[in-house]
Amino acid sequence: MAYYIAGYAVELYLKTRICQLLAIPDFFDFDNRKKFENEDNITKPYKVHNFTQLLILAGLYNEHNKMLIDKKFKNDWLVLGKWKESQRYNRGKSSQEVRDFIDSVSNYTTWIRQYL
Repeated sequence: MAYYIAGYAVELYLKTRICQLLAIPDFFDFDNRKKFENEDNITKPYKVHNFTQLLILAGLYNEHNKMLIDKKFKNDWLVLGKWKESQRYNRGKSSQEVRDFIDSVSNYTTWIRQYL
């Protein structure tokens, strides 16, 4: 459960950055107000759980790629890349895998916070 929930930390930090770029005070405000024509087509790309897509939408993709020369950063990204939102249905992670993942989440969200 901790593995699954921790992945959302990365997702929500990236979505926070997107909100800042778009001047939207609440990412979930997309669902709580009167819709305008074709809005679903506009907001759909933002309603994802894919870290790479969110990096692009957050304007951090190029900065992220520059950081991949750092071994620790790259390793954290490789660990994070294994996370999928659908893993809420899986229970097969070892304690060490969960600890490694949470450490990578902590490191990666520290990097994202400098852009908030």
